[in-house]
Amino acid sequence: MKIKFIVPRWPKDSFWDVITFKFPTLSNTLLAALTPPEHEVTIHDESIAPLDFDEACDLVAVTAMTPLAPRGYDIADEYRRRKVQVVMGGMHPTWLPEEAITHCDAVVIGEADEIWAKVVRDAERGKLKRFYQQKGRTDLSHLPLPRRELLPSKGYFFENTIQTTRGCPFDCEFCSVTAIYGGTYRTRPVKEVEREIQALRRAQAYIFFVDDNIVGDMRYARELFSMLSQYRLRWVSQGPISIAQNEKLVRLMAQAGCHGMFIGFESLSPENLALMGKKTNKVERYEAGIKRFHDHGIGIHASFVFGYDYDDPSVFEEFIAFANRNKVDGAFLPLLTPPRNQDPSAPERRGEDHHRGLEPIRHGHRGLQAQGDDRRRAAGGVLVGQQGILLRALHGEEDLSAVCHAPQSHYLRPLEHRAVARSAQGRAVFLPGGGQCLSTS
Repeated sequence: MKIKFIVPRWPKDSFWDVITFKFPTLSNTLLAALTPPEHEVTIHDESIAPLDFDEACDLVAVTAMTPLAPRGYDIADEYRRRKVQVVMGGMHPTWLPEEAITHCDAVVIGEADEIWAKVVRDAERGKLKRFYQQKGRTDLSHLPLPRRELLPSKGYFFENTIQTTRGCPFDCEFCSVTAIYGGTYRTRPVKEVEREIQALRRAQAYIFFVDDNIVGDMRYARELFSMLSQYRLRWVSQGPISIAQNEKLVRLMAQAGCHGMFIGFESLSPENLALMGKKTNKVERYEAGIKRFHDHGIGIHASFVFGYDYDDPSVFEEFIAFANRNKVDGAFLPLLTPPRNQDPSAPERRGEDHHRGLEPIRHGHRGLQAQGDDRRRAAGGVLVGQQGILLRALHGEEDLSAVCHAPQSHYLRPLEHRAVARSAQGRAVFLPGGGQCLSTS
């Protein structure tokens, strides 16, 4: 069979549609490697090149995060109209399989590594089941090398995405990671990670370790960083601010080539952090933590979630003061958008028609539809506060650049706010907007 993996394009003019900082999804290159070798496999990313529906194929596999779901469904519908079998997977179909199945022949729920070969065999026989779900969590010690040679030679800022762990030991209320991965935290053998690094065709380029929490197991992290320090690498990843308390570990990260960390600060309010279940975050330790990373040459891309019960319009001014005072290198500032950390298989979640309800929430629209008067009031306040900050930034009155786009992960409904401003310092702050971007496995 001719099998085509497709990544739908982002909504037109959204941040990820226009940004040059593009990188491929790891799931497609990994599933391509898990495809039985007798089949011909291609990978197409609509953010790099337009999709040609006339190009012959026998099976289409569409990976969809929530902001990509409407386009993903359009693609699936068109291929089915042309009598091509379509399988959908990724975070959005995993959360809403009953919705996704109305647009495709089969939905893979959750991780697909250990069941993908069966999906392909069933498709070859023309007997796809409606739903597939592997019995257990993927054993990360037996993963093949992703087929990066299938990626386009041009178009990505970098192509080296590697996963060393899956899951997160924490259980933050707004986050999808623990709900999707069932509270597990799994590690790959360091030797396997090293083998993948050695196989990179652009070994000296940046690596993005896409782990949701690369330091969830300290013993493993030390072993991993010790191995990385033997190579001349530059890499970025994600983790909690609490690791800054361990100076030896931060020093080891720097020696291993760490250039930046995406860190979930989430709020400057202890009350909000308590609501989130963010037990490891201590506001009084934020500034010292940032300084420690900076002292070791590691940049900080900070994530803050706005719209919790103890937020009001002042949160933006407070954040700007915090960011300038601490020379934060960049930030994600998404709005809290329900539903959050919920079981996708819960009865009340099934059968709901979400994707056509993914209309943008624009400036001045108090339409978050959150639960409870306090949450609605907070969300409305954030939207109003955001307008003022964007206006001042656009007029050069703020010492920040504001580029509005999708949260990187965790939210189900999209928000679109499009405004761009530049700062002399060149730091980037991403204010709420653009949509849900649930990370794929």
